Amino acid sequence: MNTQTAQVTTQEKTVTLQPIAMVIPTKQGIYASSRIEQKKTIPYREFLTNFADNPRSILVSFATDGKSNPQLTTAYGKGLDCWYIIDEVRQ
Repeated sequence: MNTQTAQVTTQEKTVTLQPIAMVIPTKQGIYASSRIEQKKTIPYREFLTNFADNPRSILVSFATDGKSNPQLTTAYGKGLDCWYIIDEVRQ
C-alpha cells in the first residue's frame, strides 16, 4: 500500500458549513448568513451521507444588509430544516 494513500484515509477531509436563513421573507426568497446558527465543521463522509443528496439553488446575499446583490448559490439541507452553503473543504 502506498504511504500517501494511507495518509489520505487516516486524515479525513472536513467540510465547514455556513448556515443561511431568510432575513426578511419575500417573494424573491433571498437568504443570508444566519445570525443565530454558527458555522459547523463536519467530516466529509457525514456531509456526503446527510447533506450532499439534497442540493438546492438558492439566492444568497453576501452583503452586510443581507438583501443586496443576491447570487444563485447551491445550498444543502433537508426540507424545512436549516440550509447550509459550503464555506470551506479541508484535507
